[in-house]
Amino acid sequence: MADKPQPPLSPEIVRDLVKVGVEQIRIKQQELDLEEKESQRQYDFAKEALTVQAEDRRDSRRFRRKRDLDKYIFAGCIVALVVILIFALSYTGKDEIAKEIVKLALYYSAGGLSGYGLSKIRNRRDSESEDDNPPSPE
Repeated sequence: MADKPQPPLSPEIVRDLVKVGVEQIRIKQQELDLEEKESQRQYDFAKEALTVQAEDRRDSRRFRRKRDLDKYIFAGCIVALVVILIFALSYTGKDEIAKEIVKLALYYSAGGLSGYGLSKIRNRRDSESEDDNPPSPE
């Protein structure tokens, strides 16, 4: 097959090709601008999410501290009431009742402390086993 001679490009065709090229470049520039705006929005959203997460963690720590403080105050009040009761019974001459209350308080506190110790040991053992066997990704 012989090469067919190509007809020369007319100026109108060249002008149309240049227009199409310019239009494609303009559209590509718009796409790049939109991608840049989207990236900026994602960055702003991520910053805002981190700020909210930091505030949430700060509030969570504050709540835990307040809850722990409330527990200690409650336990202290109970202990103070028991001590006042024991002194009041001793002062009024009811030493036997005061001794029984002291025994009862000692038994309950020993049981409570042993339960607290067992739960701490169990929690520590559970956390160690979780560290040894990390969850598998699904």
